[in-house]
This record gives sequence, structure tokens and C-alpha cells, in this order.
Amino acid sequence: MATLTCLLVSEEQSMLERIQYLMHLVDDIAQIHMVSIPEKAIENINQTNPDLIFIDMDIPGKDVSEFVSKLRSMNYNQLFIFISKNEQNAMKAIKLGAFDFLVNPIDIIELKETISRYRQTVFHHEDQH
Repeated sequence: MATLTCLLVSEEQSMLERIQYLMHLVDDIAQIHMVSIPEKAIENINQTNPDLIFIDMDIPGKDVSEFVSKLRSMNYNQLFIFISKNEQNAMKAIKLGAFDFLVNPIDIIELKETISRYRQTVFHHEDQH
């Protein structure tokens, strides 16, 4: 099974550290990159080409939809997993084309389910081509 590279985008250091810790408990995640400023994510994406991008929807003063629109306009095809303390943001995440939505603090079981669903979706799609 191919290993995954993930990018975490959040200004909340404790959240970045928790997700990083949880990701180390998930099989086949080879690289975990973290950025605290959304603007730096683009540079990181260019350098690392992550499979999945985890985005904190609760970054103060930042419009996540603008950030996602910018990435899509630059033809980035990564899937987004949005994270928020507010479950009501799930609808906004869906409208932004989220692959998944996780409530912060993230539960390891939910994270593993998301990664598993990603693998099934991607590898099933690749098998059809």
C-alpha cells in the first residue's frame, strides 16, 4: 500500500501537535508537514505535493473559502479535510468540496476512518483507469 503525505494547516500549535501525534498512529502515513500560516501552505504544497490537506476552519481572521478557491484556481487536485470545533461548519466544508470534516479535538477512530475512506476512494478510482 502506498504511503501518504499530509499537510496540516492551522495557527493553533496544540492542534497541529495533536494531529501529528495521531497521524503517527495511523499506518502508512510517511510524511506530515505542518504550516501555521495558510499563505505558506502553497509553498509547502509545491515542495511536498501532499495527498491530503487538513485545514483548520477556525483560523482567526482568515477566510478558508478564499484559501481553498485560490488552491483550486492553481489546479491543485489534493483532497481537503476540514477541521473545526464548531460542528455547524460541516455544511460550509461540504460546500467547499471537502472530502471529509472532523470535529476538533480529533478522535483517532474518526481519523483512521477518514484515511481508510480516502484510500478506498483513491485506489478504487485508480483501479478503474
